[in-house]
Amino acid sequence: MFAARADHCARRIEPARAQGIWVLCDRFTDASEAYQGAGRGLGAELVRQLHAVLCPESWPDLTFFLDVEIATCLERSRQRLRREASRESRFEGESANFFRQVRDGYLVIQKREPERFRMIAAGGEVYDVAGKIWSEVEMWWAKR
Repeated sequence: MFAARADHCARRIEPARAQGIWVLCDRFTDASEAYQGAGRGLGAELVRQLHAVLCPESWPDLTFFLDVEIATCLERSRQRLRREASRESRFEGESANFFRQVRDGYLVIQKREPERFRMIAAGGEVYDVAGKIWSEVEMWWAKR
């Protein structure tokens, strides 16, 4: 996973940033820290060390964690998989305890880096959640 991320950083993220282009990722090191570090028990520090070695210039300026009840999250995921006729389901079979550990991992990151990490209540409609995200982006941008 980190080999692919290092390649992505070198080929896409850093060249875009060098041109002043904003880069949006739907998963990055925070997700690895939460899922592999906390959820799978690899440890957050090891994940952060791997990132520092393989992608030293690519640290996020702003991260959003869309916080939602586990049951809601899994149902949305299953609906997406059905819509897309996808066979990918490696996380949908995980236990509720796994997802609690992942969420706890995200909470640790948020506590460690509150200036860049935003928790967004995401149990509502997509447009409401999008509005919350955009409000956070505007506030973040205004402080730059």
